[in-house]
Amino acid sequence: MDRRVRRCHQARHIEGDEMQVTFALSNLMGRAKTWALGLKLHDPNVFESSEILKSRLEETFEPQRAEFKARSAL
Repeated sequence: MDRRVRRCHQARHIEGDEMQVTFALSNLMGRAKTWALGLKLHDPNVFESSEILKSRLEETFEPQRAEFKARSAL
């Protein structure tokens, strides 16, 4: 996802972290959109940067990968 979002930012000449976060949030769908809007409702500054948004999305919607790493460590 990160590479696609970065390419969209470049293609649309979206500069500035705040605009990049706004653009990324506007393109979320389904559970991810509901999740993000719920967080923003409680704290409008929850996604202070695109890196924070990216890491929060990964933590929330890619738990299988983390679980796989934990299993392989055992």
